Amino acid sequence: MSLLRSNGVPSSCEPCRKSKIRCDHAVPCGRCRRRRKPALCVYQPAPMSKHPNRTDRSSTDSISCGSGSNITASASLSSAWTSPLPPPSLVTPPLPPGHLRDRYLADSSHRGTSTPSTGVFGPTSYLSVLRDDIDDGSSSIALFAKSLQQNTSAIIDDSQIQLGAELLLILLDDFALYEHMATARFDHCQGDLFCPPALRLILSSIRTMLHEAITEPANPLPSLLTLSRSIFTASSKPLVVDPAITPTEYFSCMPNRWEIIGLVFAVIGSSACLLPQHDLAAYSPPHRPPLDRKGLAAVCVSASEICLRFFDYTGVISEQLCWVTLEHASLLTLLYGDYDYRPYKSLSALITLLFTLGYHHRDTTSKLPFFRAEHRKRLVVATYAMDKGLSTFLGRPPRMIRRYITIDPPLDIAFTDIIASPEVLDAAMARLDSNGWNAEGAYTRGSYPRACFMMGVVREAVLEFILQRILVQRTSASTEKLIAVAHELLDNLLLLIANRAVGGGDGNSVVWIISSLGLPPAGVLAIELLHQFQNPDSHFQSAGGFPRSEIIQNLSRFAADLEYVVPRQAGNYDVCQQARSVIRHILDRVLGGRGPVAEAGEKVGAGEEVEDGNGRGDVGGGGPGPGFVAGDWMSWDFNAWMDEDSDLVRWLHSFE
Repeated sequence: MSLLRSNGVPSSCEPCRKSKIRCDHAVPCGRCRRRRKPALCVYQPAPMSKHPNRTDRSSTDSISCGSGSNITASASLSSAWTSPLPPPSLVTPPLPPGHLRDRYLADSSHRGTSTPSTGVFGPTSYLSVLRDDIDDGSSSIALFAKSLQQNTSAIIDDSQIQLGAELLLILLDDFALYEHMATARFDHCQGDLFCPPALRLILSSIRTMLHEAITEPANPLPSLLTLSRSIFTASSKPLVVDPAITPTEYFSCMPNRWEIIGLVFAVIGSSACLLPQHDLAAYSPPHRPPLDRKGLAAVCVSASEICLRFFDYTGVISEQLCWVTLEHASLLTLLYGDYDYRPYKSLSALITLLFTLGYHHRDTTSKLPFFRAEHRKRLVVATYAMDKGLSTFLGRPPRMIRRYITIDPPLDIAFTDIIASPEVLDAAMARLDSNGWNAEGAYTRGSYPRACFMMGVVREAVLEFILQRILVQRTSASTEKLIAVAHELLDNLLLLIANRAVGGGDGNSVVWIISSLGLPPAGVLAIELLHQFQNPDSHFQSAGGFPRSEIIQNLSRFAADLEYVVPRQAGNYDVCQQARSVIRHILDRVLGGRGPVAEAGEKVGAGEEVEDGNGRGDVGGGGPGPGFVAGDWMSWDFNAWMDEDSDLVRWLHSFE
């Protein structure tokens, strides 16, 4: 229980008093519990008097990144959770056993719980034995839609309202800069799910909402607290959309939802990763220090994660929640790389949402307006394509299988035309052939999502390159076809890199292509080159089927591209540099030394080289000796490149 001031009013704890924020007078208060700093929640009997052993502490070390601040990665939202404990003089007396637990139980008992449906049921669910019409999914979708309308809102905790107000304050401080960044990123990526007109409508509605809510610009936090509470109230209920709504009304009607706030944060973070530094400098206000791109992206990751956690509390799921989850997963790949666990986990949550909402069924789009149906198809396609990309890159099973997706592919129309005037849409529809492609045969922005969907099907059904590697590994088949495919892939990739945009506008696409499509064939060629170096009399080389000179030139060019084309701030930078190091070590061995086995001219005892059916040399002892080249490297396990403790990397480093 807090102390009383001289006027009989309960006093505030020191962090709330210094921040001039309303305190709930609990011990510890809700704000200090939320910031995971209960030890700092101290009530002073005379806070304005000076004490010699008191130290000043700022309680504003959470997420504020307002005007004039140089955003760094250490300013992320998690920094407030890792500060050291205060000196003993500031720590409150020990609480009785079970006191903190009882407080949490009391808080939990006062919270309302939302009761959404468990989602769309399939033909093998427990309801299928009770309903004969559930096999097509349409009945289950209707039941789910009805249950969403009956969802009850949850009672919101004051600490969450405070945190939401801080998120809104971040947006308010530099909203004009963020607007420029969000729309300028389309010069560097496709972004067909949220084209510039749709994103401008969303940003404009948020700007209007913020400006209308603030009554005192010099002190906006009290107004933002009220706005945060109203956003929680709206977000705890499903969004009801009029079937006759227009595109402009649709993308402007939902600024007061945390899904959209989180979406904007994710878009800003992606823009910080995609835009070149000189573009950011052009958009930044004058007389401001340079913007820390990676720091801003890290802050946006934390902000969008907080918005997603809000919905873990309320239990409400919606199409807009799928939007922010998709953009959040994309931001994680840009910031941390495709090999990181976090984007893989976020994509799993997105796929779960799509299946729960039933968006993999054709019936979910049958009664929607045309623009919403096409937008939802693009959402499913973007998720499907990301799943195939990460599954291929990581060598893991895909989680979104084509045979369970019954939606039609999106039409070959740019989404900008879909949400434009009816005349523009009619003209675009007239240019389509009977198969949904544009009759001119030209590649347009509308072709990209449609092609991604079809390419995902191809990648799922047949991955010739991977199947050929498995064939070589398991049946000891000839590597001639595998080397030919890898050589052709690397040739085309180097041509694409050489023709990249001069200003770096397609930098992110090039980095993704290098890491996802370039490393596997380069790895196969490098390992095969090492095998041929140790076995110069092998049948494959003697038959002239191994273009050694061309492969060495291509690997040298590719290693240089890994070093100079991939920027340091790219999420896959570390992966590319590790691969570059391995390739250069192999090239140094091949070009700068002699074959340790072929030219040694003597036996090596227990470790004498033995040959398998393909004429590949290995050390009988199995260890990483001078002539060691593991036979299973031809399977090109991705970890063999990235793991410093792998036999391949340790063997290469042994010659330094």
